[in-house]
Amino acid sequence: AGGFYLVQKNDDLKKHFIFDKEIVVWASLHELLAKIKYYLNHPLEREKISEAGYYRSIRDHTWKKRFDEIINIIIAKKIR
Repeated sequence: AGGFYLVQKNDDLKKHFIFDKEIVVWASLHELLAKIKYYLNHPLEREKISEAGYYRSIRDHTWKKRFDEIINIIIAKKIR
């Protein structure tokens, strides 16, 4: 939907997004509050990250892609 994604740090997210370019992560309450204040005061940077995350999502994280990956995994397991 193009929103700004500020989420608790999770190493699995590194597989799907570039931190601080497509999403922003935090690891402590102090860091979360600092990032909230920072991005509220830097709307252009926040919008740039939101846009990059949106385009990454519609390019790489659609339902069709997920189902294709699942089907390929199932096919690969049946071939073995």
